[in-house]
Amino acid sequence: MRLEEDLKERFSEEYLADGVIILQSSQVERGRVRIIEIEKMRGTIVDDQIRPYIIDENGVKVISEKDIFSFAAELLTKRMRE
Repeated sequence: MRLEEDLKERFSEEYLADGVIILQSSQVERGRVRIIEIEKMRGTIVDDQIRPYIIDENGVKVISEKDIFSFAAELLTKRMRE
């Protein structure tokens, strides 16, 4: 029953919110990949693609579609050196 109550609460919160941004982290080999998904942003057309992002000394950077291959190559190169 608690799961059902949690789901009802989550969906009512999302209904009331102007925007819903989902941040996740997944284990990939020996590291983690962070991904961001914009479920909705009221009054704005949103990109519905799930995108990787990084957090560094300059802040948060979402990796665009055109940069995804260089991002993946950089991750692989860094892991091979470890």
